[in-house]
Amino acid sequence: MVESMDLLGYKEVVFSQEAIATEGLDKLFKVWKNGRDAFVISFNKTDSGDTRVVYYEEPHPVNYYKQRYEPDIMNGEANLGMLATYVKQIREWAEERGLDKSSSDKQLIKLQEELGELAEAHNKGYQDKVKDSLGDMFVVMTIYAMQNKINIEGCVELAYNTIAKRRGKMVDGVFVKEEDL
Repeated sequence: MVESMDLLGYKEVVFSQEAIATEGLDKLFKVWKNGRDAFVISFNKTDSGDTRVVYYEEPHPVNYYKQRYEPDIMNGEANLGMLATYVKQIREWAEERGLDKSSSDKQLIKLQEELGELAEAHNKGYQDKVKDSLGDMFVVMTIYAMQNKINIEGCVELAYNTIAKRRGKMVDGVFVKEEDL
């Protein structure tokens, strides 16, 4: 594990591929995070297969992310930094109730129910219910991922990396990837 800091006060810690293989990233991260008031900005893989965590500790000298992603009260948008906190709280809430040890089949059914509620809210134009349904779906997906020993943040990163360089075009209001044209 190697730690460093840049001029803006952002810090990073790199966990080696070997340490991750031996100890597991979750365990390494918990040991490293213990007692730190760290605001994690990103997890990503290096070219060598190591895992880099970019973070800052309070008080941050520039506070760029907090300024840029302050909650928009009018639109109800959440602070980017809070998302990691919410994921952690969702996992803790699920563990306290034993959901981490129960069948993910039930979570999948719950996800389908929430999707139905989202579709209904969308079709009826109920914006508050759309927001509620999206939040509920995120909670259910986070628990489903936890039950299957999958990191939800890693899923989002994988999905983004898949679409980031995707080419295609809009057809009747839908983006169609190049290979499907």
